[in-house]
Amino acid sequence: SLFTVPNFPGVEKSIPIIILIVLFFIVEWFGREQQYAIANTGLKWYRPLRWAFYYIIIFTIYYFGGKEQQFIYFQF
Repeated sequence: SLFTVPNFPGVEKSIPIIILIVLFFIVEWFGREQQYAIANTGLKWYRPLRWAFYYIIIFTIYYFGGKEQQFIYFQF
């Protein structure tokens, strides 16, 4: 039907990635006049909040980092 909501399989897995992309766009927007957008982000935050932010970034990199892959030229 024309009026039904389309069903995209696997869209639930992509929601955290979409949220992270939007978050990174916001960080880049606020830091657009600096050389590195995230350089001064959070420096004036309360220390436990700042450390929680750092741990969240580390956890996100670890979680979405992917799995180990075989070296591409190993077969040659």
